[in-house]
Amino acid sequence: MLLLHTLRTIPGQVAGPLAQMAGAVAFTHWLGPAAMGVYALAWAAQELAYFGVVAGWSTYVQRHAAAHLAEGDIRRLNAAESAVQLVSGLLQALIACAAIALILDAWPSLSLVVATAAFTVTRNLGTHFAARARAETSDIAFTILQVVGPAGGLALGVFALANVSATPEALLYALAIAQGLGLIAGLPFMSFRPLRPHADRAMLRSAWVYGAPLLLSNLLEWPSIHGIRLIVEAGLGVAGVGLMTVAWWLGLRLAAFVALLVTGATFAAAIAKLDRGGAEEARAQLADNGALLLALLLPATVGVMLLARPLAELLVAPEFAATTGKLLPLAMCAGALRAFREHASEQSLLVFRRTHATIVTTMVEMPTTVILCTIGMLTGGLEAAVAGCAVAALGGALFSYAYAARLTGYYLRASDLARVAGATAVMAAAMLVLPPAATATELALTIVFGAAVYGLAATLLWRNQLRRVIGLRLAAS
Repeated sequence: MLLLHTLRTIPGQVAGPLAQMAGAVAFTHWLGPAAMGVYALAWAAQELAYFGVVAGWSTYVQRHAAAHLAEGDIRRLNAAESAVQLVSGLLQALIACAAIALILDAWPSLSLVVATAAFTVTRNLGTHFAARARAETSDIAFTILQVVGPAGGLALGVFALANVSATPEALLYALAIAQGLGLIAGLPFMSFRPLRPHADRAMLRSAWVYGAPLLLSNLLEWPSIHGIRLIVEAGLGVAGVGLMTVAWWLGLRLAAFVALLVTGATFAAAIAKLDRGGAEEARAQLADNGALLLALLLPATVGVMLLARPLAELLVAPEFAATTGKLLPLAMCAGALRAFREHASEQSLLVFRRTHATIVTTMVEMPTTVILCTIGMLTGGLEAAVAGCAVAALGGALFSYAYAARLTGYYLRASDLARVAGATAVMAAAMLVLPPAATATELALTIVFGAAVYGLAATLLWRNQLRRVIGLRLAAS
């Protein structure tokens, strides 16, 4: 069941993050370090608005939308949705404009402020409704919302930079247009219909009780993701942010992309197990989820560590390549650790409705990230700053695992960890035998070879489990 759900959600999970990673690379060929830094800080402002205004409501809707559909209560949900989105859209625009003005050294132009606000509101609407579509199992809507905005933004962004203006605001306007088109195309395929806004007190109260701890947690988490940009901006200026951002973006987004290959289905599967089979079945499902997540994250991280330099030299613009090659392994480690925390141990807290507990983990990781990143920036420059973030992410992941185990009984099987580590070691040994990749074709072949070796090793190590799953499928048919 988990595998079928995962395969069904893959198109939407894959296309959007791939387009965003491609954009992080492609845009370096038009934007210099300073302009790239401004663009990265606009993203930081957008995510601050999302975490501070939308994320709590999105989490509530993702957890409870299916229940409202089952109860025939969809009009009530849509009226409340209309009210929330109307008010939150205004708040998001104000927060994004204020944030970009405060973050930048110089006062931004009116065009940049408006572009940041438009980008923020359209991106956050798309993110929210994609989460709701996933909860409703509206696969067409989910895929459209996840694909059109990022993929269209990549195409329109390249066009705008090449033909209109090679500036951050031109790029942000292009992304906002693509995200708006994604909403227009995707919303008709899901249960949401705009209604007269109505602030349903009972629903908003439930959303607040469930989502408020997550809102605080997300706001505390924002410095863990974007604090490095502010620290680097203070030390090296906007150009330093631009040089660092390519590797930081690629590392975090590649790890998130790998995680999203499975987490679109795993959360819903764990909820279903809890509702139908009870806590023990939910814990077993969460253990399966964690094993599947690690089976993708660990080999991807090791592969990036082995191929970071040729990846940077072959894909990124020359003025960014050297810095990207040095920072990408550390950024990937930080991203993988954060992805495990968010989609494994903290998933258990959400399933068992212990949302307040996410605040504790964030309160551990956030100050550690800021302190270690600042020390790194002052003592060793960009590489040490990113290393500080990676160490803090490791501490956060370990603490989150221990805390989730204590509160919800969360666990991972030692046998699964051993299999993942064994298959990854075989892959790494095979890749180290190959000569360094000097062309894009050689790089692609190296990646395919490593993936094939890992797949074969994993199949052999999990052969008994695969036989059992196949046997159950055949018996059911």
